[in-house]
Amino acid sequence: MSSAEPIKPHRQSPPQGSKSRKPREQGEGKLQKPYRQSLPQSFICALRGIAAALGRERNLKIQLVCATLALIAGFFLSLSALEWCVLIILVAVVLAAEMLNGAIESAIDLACPGHDERARLAKDVAAGAVLLLSAAAAVVGILLYSQAIIRMINAMGR
Repeated sequence: MSSAEPIKPHRQSPPQGSKSRKPREQGEGKLQKPYRQSLPQSFICALRGIAAALGRERNLKIQLVCATLALIAGFFLSLSALEWCVLIILVAVVLAAEMLNGAIESAIDLACPGHDERARLAKDVAAGAVLLLSAAAAVVGILLYSQAIIRMINAMGR
């Protein structure tokens, strides 16, 4: 095969013993409109998900304690509006990443009840993403707080 030829997709035949697909009839196979929840019901589901994550995920609880301490420190250090925006975004991103990590782990546990090396790797990658975000948030937090502390020291010296 030369490099100019397109790669053809591999098509698998149906498993033995299964029925082959019948030709599609007119109107068949069209997507149906999905069920839509009301906006308040969507918020209730989201809040239920947050509560479930807080009840089950130990690391989320740890991240929440760290976030609370970070916000209290920001209050005492009189962060600027821009610094508050950065801090709040970082807190939200890290907490959301931790929740996504928990959701990924739960989905993998459901799909792969036994030990599977690929499942373990997927979980490790998701946890690694949270670790990377947490480390970056810590570095940014140090930069934010150090600037605020320097401002406070300079204000005391005047």
